[in-house]
Amino acid sequence: MLERQLTIIIQTIIFYYQFFGITVGVKVSEFLGNKISSKISVVIVNWQNWQETNECLNSLSETTYKNLEIIVVDNASSNDSVTHLSRRKEIKLLVSTENRGFGAGQNVGLKYALERGAEYLFILNNDTVVDPNIFEKLLSGFEDPEVGAVAPRIFYAKRKEKIWWTGGFLDLKKGRIINIQSHNLSLFPNGGSCDYLVGCAILVKAEALKKVGVFNEGFFHTGEDVDLSIRLGQVGYRLCVVPDACLWHKVSASGGGDTSPFYLYYLERNRLWLVKKYGDWKGWVSWLRISPLLIKRLVASFVKGQRLTSTKAVMKAWLDFSRGHFGKNFEGK
Repeated sequence: MLERQLTIIIQTIIFYYQFFGITVGVKVSEFLGNKISSKISVVIVNWQNWQETNECLNSLSETTYKNLEIIVVDNASSNDSVTHLSRRKEIKLLVSTENRGFGAGQNVGLKYALERGAEYLFILNNDTVVDPNIFEKLLSGFEDPEVGAVAPRIFYAKRKEKIWWTGGFLDLKKGRIINIQSHNLSLFPNGGSCDYLVGCAILVKAEALKKVGVFNEGFFHTGEDVDLSIRLGQVGYRLCVVPDACLWHKVSASGGGDTSPFYLYYLERNRLWLVKKYGDWKGWVSWLRISPLLIKRLVASFVKGQRLTSTKAVMKAWLDFSRGHFGKNFEGK
């Protein structure tokens, strides 16, 4: 009698194991199948740098993902960028008549892609080279339906093993935007959920972008990615880093590098704007609260940047913020 009961129990366990194992297998297969067939629109902004854009496009042509649309927006280049890029028959080239910044250029392409039925949109810097399997790996990050956007692990192009970015966290009350790089990788070694994704490379669901809108063009250069990330989080989407997905970044090629006066101006002004929008800004109290960071940034601009030129750019950023001057307010690199 006991032997018969044990047999029935074992057979029941085997039945349920097989049934649920097959069911789970089907669900996973369906998920992967749906994602592999999804239309991804890549949006790249070019400004005066068709050579870098061509290298990026060459790397995209070697990716293994099939249902890919590539949109390049030329941001009113004054050189022969349009002539060179128009020779690329695999892309859709959109030409702007005015350079209104990275976010505005991206918005031209993003809106075009949404109108054409994109299911995912890949926001990509032109000074990058992507891994051939990047899209399949990034799509695996959307298995949780609460995930609205994902990003790869990004390495320096010149130092291919050194991490430039692999996660972002915010403490805006203190003005802090924390990037996970090689030196602090132990804080976030395995990827997963984070506070913001860097605009160098973001794969976002079309439905999520439709819900929150495209980039805020007032930032002009840098900061619009943090703003978009916060808005996605406010409506309930999670943001994730997929460390198995990789690309290599030449770092601010169009802006003269990440220590140039141009880059530092927009970085500092837009950081303050983000603090005011999302960090419980309280006038002089907030200035006092973030003053240690401001002093540190001012010293760093002199030591690491172009000396007084970079320092003046940072001080101009603070002044323009206090006067409410946004958009394009700094020329040169």
